[in-house]
Amino acid sequence: MNATYLFELTKATNIPPSSEHFWTTLFVVFLSYLSSIKQATTIRAWECRFGDSRPWYKRSQQADLNFEKVAFDDFAIEPKGVTDVWSNLIGRIDPKIGGIDPDIILKFKAVPPSWALIENKVTTSAALNSNQLTAYPELVELLNKNSIECRLFLLQSVGCGDKLYEQAGQLQNRLGTQFGILFWEDIFREMVRTKFKIGHLDFGSWMEFTTALDSECEA
Repeated sequence: MNATYLFELTKATNIPPSSEHFWTTLFVVFLSYLSSIKQATTIRAWECRFGDSRPWYKRSQQADLNFEKVAFDDFAIEPKGVTDVWSNLIGRIDPKIGGIDPDIILKFKAVPPSWALIENKVTTSAALNSNQLTAYPELVELLNKNSIECRLFLLQSVGCGDKLYEQAGQLQNRLGTQFGILFWEDIFREMVRTKFKIGHLDFGSWMEFTTALDSECEA
């Protein structure tokens, strides 16, 4: 099974599934936890394989993400006016590019710092809207053109719908190594490996929703 079965699990009880906001927050709380335990954790980056059969994904050519040194003040959840972060470096950014609200913006400690924009999609029907599909790559291209290292990531399940898979392929073709896919199935496994705990959530019981990672992704 894949993570979408978990995200949509409550359909069986006639309770609406939790929104992306919940899962985005859970992911950021996990990142904060990783910083507190000083344990090196690398989340693998993937890309579409464009084959006619499984596996549908392969490891990305870009570097994986290391979250060991991501502190609380290095990220924001659903920030507004995100382009204001860089306006003092490159001037006013076209409002057409700035009309996006990434689920997560991350700043990685480096000299100069590098950045990541993360868009989270959890259900099988989730997809990018037309503005996201154009504005995200335009912003990433603009920043990198001005020597500000920035990458775009989709945080999704290996069980995403066909539309999101096609959109990921479009972004991959346009941005190359400036784009990558992060899988919730990988995140859940890292939660268990690093002994992450929050309330009474049993992350160990979620491992059954990660098995598709081994069949849908190239070893």
